[in-house]
Amino acid sequence: MHSPTPGSLEKATSHLSVMSEHASPVSSPPFKYTSFTGLYVDTPVYEGRHRRCSSTRLYELLTYEDPGPAYTKAGQLKIHQPPKHRDEPQNFYTAQCVHYGLNPFKSKKAAKKALLAAHEGSANGLTVPENIFRIERNLADEYKEKNIVAEKESRQKRKLQKEEEEGQRKKRKRADEELLAEVQGDPSTSGNGAKKSKPNDVGFVSRQVVDDPRTYTVP
Repeated sequence: MHSPTPGSLEKATSHLSVMSEHASPVSSPPFKYTSFTGLYVDTPVYEGRHRRCSSTRLYELLTYEDPGPAYTKAGQLKIHQPPKHRDEPQNFYTAQCVHYGLNPFKSKKAAKKALLAAHEGSANGLTVPENIFRIERNLADEYKEKNIVAEKESRQKRKLQKEEEEGQRKKRKRADEELLAEVQGDPSTSGNGAKKSKPNDVGFVSRQVVDDPRTYTVP
């Protein structure tokens, strides 16, 4: 097994963490990857997304022993006890076995036992196999390329949506202006406005009475 320089992989993929996510995760079963989550195990067997837990934190979980209740110096049971330890579920430990290149034991006890044995059997504690780091680097590069394409598509989609909304806004504005012109009786802006009345031969102006279709002349 090979353990890279601390932070080397994080530095190599740090530019992805500030990238806006537009693409769906890329995968190399049982691993998946996005710039936000990093590498994680996500299959129905493991019931959820499980990122790699650090070797130090795993060792704390694997070697935890219940200290029992807390007492005062006078030997009295304290009213306020420390928070109760909450162990991780079985699928978490199974996923960690996958992350560290071990057999994915399906029982919590067997998975914890395998992880602890691997930790204590190495001078450097739990180490990630080079082939898994290689998978992570490849998925990081693949996701970056996929995300660039998805981001361009997203920008184009937003542009078309904006143009469509602007077109609808202008259409509504024209309709409002035509309606207003019709209500105000302004033939210069109304498409269906009536023509201006002209003086007749004898100097009178004709008008049409609304309640009578006949035309009258008025002085």
